[in-house]
Amino acid sequence: MVLAGVGMAGLTTDRDGSGGGGEFGHARHTAQPITPDASTMTTQPRSATPSSLSRATPNRMPLTSTPGFLIRQLAWEGATRNYVVYVPPAHVFANGELPERVPLIVFLHGRGECGTDGMEQLGVGLGPAIMRNVAAWPFIVLFPQKPAANDRWSQHGPMVMAMLEATRAEAPIDDERTYLTGISQGGLGTWDLAAASPRTWAAIAPVCGWSGAEHAEKIRAIPTWAFHGEADSVIRSEETERSIEALRRALQPGDPEPRMTIYPGVDHNSWDRAYRDEGLGAWFLGHRRRGT
Repeated sequence: MVLAGVGMAGLTTDRDGSGGGGEFGHARHTAQPITPDASTMTTQPRSATPSSLSRATPNRMPLTSTPGFLIRQLAWEGATRNYVVYVPPAHVFANGELPERVPLIVFLHGRGECGTDGMEQLGVGLGPAIMRNVAAWPFIVLFPQKPAANDRWSQHGPMVMAMLEATRAEAPIDDERTYLTGISQGGLGTWDLAAASPRTWAAIAPVCGWSGAEHAEKIRAIPTWAFHGEADSVIRSEETERSIEALRRALQPGDPEPRMTIYPGVDHNSWDRAYRDEGLGAWFLGHRRRGT
């Protein structure tokens, strides 16, 4: 079996652009062609087919031995689930080598990138932002893929956590600096998965999501920065405003004040500005898991 690195030069997509799922309708988005840093493209051999129904088979060599977007597989509930792990090049770190423990981001895509190919989720959101500015994202990044467009990410939360554990088994992940973000359906998933495992995440950043208000009490202690386009025609910006207001009402002494950025005149695609313009990677790194 070959572990193929993903070269994204010239990639274009024409789908719903991570459009909101279910009752929030369907939007279309076309990603612009991308010219990645050469360090994001690689090929690496991997071991035989996974033998466990809940664990990815580790590679024969460490995950961090080759930088780039690396395809992984997880045997899960009788099916093989493909996903991608991004390993940053050493030059993005201050001393020119990977630290002893590397921070990690889990990125949850939107409706338009659902499937089982394991690569579609790279074309919209955080993947293109990394390719445009590798230095801004000194993280290992886990890109799971949700197989069914009408499912919530919460239905696949155990799969995501199994992929996270598999990545931890292959790479020296900093458990104190593990972050969660997602767009549209993945924005909803960010709220949902944060509430399901609040002690896992050092900080979260939901982008154009919804339903965070119902989780306020569970996630009030997690540093949160939410983003939305004021003119979003798929998921109303009021969804994020309501979520942040609920968080603020739930705060206890010592809890972090949640942040919110609403982009005037911006439709559903608020993720490009959130991931490219706001210094979100640096903001993540300013937070460690509470209590550590």
